[in-house]
Amino acid sequence: MLGYMGRIFSQDSVFMRGLWWFTDIVLINIYLIITSIPIITVGASVTAAYDAARRSQESRGNLTRNYFTSFRKNFVQSTAIWVPMAAVGALLGYSWISLQIPLLLPFKILAAFLWLLLFWWVFPVQSRFENPVGRTVSNSFIFGISHIMTTAAVLLIDTACLLLAYVSYMYWIQSLFFLMVMGPGMMVALHVPLIERALRAYTGKSAQTQGS
Repeated sequence: MLGYMGRIFSQDSVFMRGLWWFTDIVLINIYLIITSIPIITVGASVTAAYDAARRSQESRGNLTRNYFTSFRKNFVQSTAIWVPMAAVGALLGYSWISLQIPLLLPFKILAAFLWLLLFWWVFPVQSRFENPVGRTVSNSFIFGISHIMTTAAVLLIDTACLLLAYVSYMYWIQSLFFLMVMGPGMMVALHVPLIERALRAYTGKSAQTQGS
């Protein structure tokens, strides 16, 4: 019995790896929400979340230190990316709410897709490569389109998480707290392996990685 319990609670057991994974997601989610409260810091927060989640999944360093080191290091450039994105996102939101013109629908769908594509890719790319803002943005579009199946998988993950939150709210309110605790941190943790697989061909080549 003691041997069985020892195997369960050993650091290499499935149970303990799952527990550490859950703990890391909760921490990333808490840090991401708190550092995003000023709104203007969302870009730096998402960049730090991706960087910390990647390093955590690679068992590299302390998660808290990794998060705030990345947040500080990428703050200026991530904010320079996020502020125009937020403005464009606000305009898109306004167009969906107020401009109910059928002829504009295809353009609004395309614009919304391109905005989401950039949001999904630009902050992981910022956390991985040292490039000027313009190149980071253009590379993100290139990665998102050339790896369209990865983009589609990220879309499915986010859609599933949002649907799960909605169903929980409507039919099982007790589970909503659990989902809120994990929240965006869970989405980021699920995105990382997919996006890292797509970026693997580039991380050791011409673009310089940020501390790998």
